[in-house]
Amino acid sequence: MAEVASEVMDCLVTEVCLADVLRTDDPVMTAAMAAIRHEAAQQAMGGPLYVETVARGLIIHLLRRYAAITRDRPVPSSGLSPAQCRIIREHIDANLAERLDLAGMAAQLGMTPCLFARRFRISFGLPAYAWVTARRLERARRLLGETGASIKAIAVDCGFADQAHLTRLFARETGVTPAAYRRALN
Repeated sequence: MAEVASEVMDCLVTEVCLADVLRTDDPVMTAAMAAIRHEAAQQAMGGPLYVETVARGLIIHLLRRYAAITRDRPVPSSGLSPAQCRIIREHIDANLAERLDLAGMAAQLGMTPCLFARRFRISFGLPAYAWVTARRLERARRLLGETGASIKAIAVDCGFADQAHLTRLFARETGVTPAAYRRALN
């Protein structure tokens, strides 16, 4: 609960105390619990994500209605520190071929995904997804010029879903396909 409260309030929440309510009729809680119970029984596609989303909504409801929150000093709306920028830049560059998501990148800095996304945008001038894509395209350009590796292999090495994904983004960014780019270099 403290993690969700920290994310929602954009500050470090050190303690969450729920009110001692023995009997209450709360339709939001009842509906959320029923949705989670139903999903657990169904085990349908996207179930864990659905349950996590409903659970987070329930936590926010509990925080709004039944919680007393103790927070640490407010976190200023600033970007990442120079050390954090270096750490995340190195992490991204070392893992371009892998699936990079906000939760994983935020974990590298001990932040919530929401806080990380805001601070990343302030520091890098782009959302994390766009910056990662730009780094992947930069690596692809370098590999196209420096190696004889196939475009398919370069796509995989740079973290693109497939060669078509690389080609689509590369052409949108540079105005030429990777094959045309490579031919122009020779």
